[in-house]
Amino acid sequence: MYALCFVLVMLFPVVMFVLGVKWRMSPPAFGAKGLAYRTEVPLRGEEVWFFAHTHCGKLWQRYGFILGALSAVYMIFIDGYTKYLLW
Repeated sequence: MYALCFVLVMLFPVVMFVLGVKWRMSPPAFGAKGLAYRTEVPLRGEEVWFFAHTHCGKLWQRYGFILGALSAVYMIFIDGYTKYLLW
């Protein structure tokens, strides 16, 4: 049960980190549908689109790493019944 909780807790930070790396290295094509940062500002032009996705990828990579490290430390050092209080 602990392994399942650990995987579920680490799922979001890992996805966030991987998507951040992906967007930093190769942002989606301009005006792409689906998984893209589509707000009014990035849709103004191709340069703005590229910058927005690169910057968002950098932030998601940093925050995904920090959130993953904090989540892992939290899950590793919890013992007894306290590890299931949030569930």
